[in-house]
Amino acid sequence: MPAPAPNDRLDGLVDALGKDGARELVALYLDSFAVLLAEIESGDAARAERAAHSLKSSSQQMGLPGLARKLAELEESLRSTGKAVTPAEIESVKAAFAAAEGPLRAFASD
Repeated sequence: MPAPAPNDRLDGLVDALGKDGARELVALYLDSFAVLLAEIESGDAARAERAAHSLKSSSQQMGLPGLARKLAELEESLRSTGKAVTPAEIESVKAAFAAAEGPLRAFASD
């Protein structure tokens, strides 16, 4: 039995794009997460800020408001201070992603 969309935001994407289109978008998000997180960890404040912005927006589209808020905080911190993110901030983002990853993968792999 196919996995249902794990949240209302993805239900909306299914309505707008069809199940296959929504699954493709979720798969793209899952595939790009580690790449963008590495950019945030890069130490280059400008690259990190752009990556945090992108990941924030895509996390919101995936129906992950808590993760999007964490990324918005990182983006603002990078913009205002220009300092690299801390290991604790990265671990917090990773933990929030890990909590959401399973249902997203189940949905994307049907």
